[in-house]
Amino acid sequence: MVRSLIAFFKPPVFPDDEDKSRKAVYANLMSLVFAIAATLYETVLRVIGQTFSVVDIILLSIAITGWICFWLIRKGYVLLASIILVVLIWVGSNSIVASGYGIRDASFIINFVIMLMAALLLGWQASMMVGALSIAAAFGLAYAETNGQ
Repeated sequence: MVRSLIAFFKPPVFPDDEDKSRKAVYANLMSLVFAIAATLYETVLRVIGQTFSVVDIILLSIAITGWICFWLIRKGYVLLASIILVVLIWVGSNSIVASGYGIRDASFIINFVIMLMAALLLGWQASMMVGALSIAAAFGLAYAETNGQ
């Protein structure tokens, strides 16, 4: 039972492509962490009877996308799953920041983790792009905050 469970969550290996296998390990781990964490968090909130909010919709979309990416990695679509993971986590975390305390929200720090994710899964060019988008988001959030929005 335990062995079959471990085998189910184990990342796929692509013998002909070592780089794809390495990225599959990272993408598999990241998709599982985000999917399981968001699923457990939302389940606990529903059990204790918390009201549903915009943040819950974002977290549910992260959980669903994490499970979809886990499935895509199994099918061999590691690059597509990696792109979806990086984009959705970036959009989700910045949406939580925008709906929360703005630039001072602790969720904004996640942008550094997303840059690391992009570097591991997609390369340094994608990491630089995520960094530039995060800087632009920071300026946008700071501008909105100073104008009282």
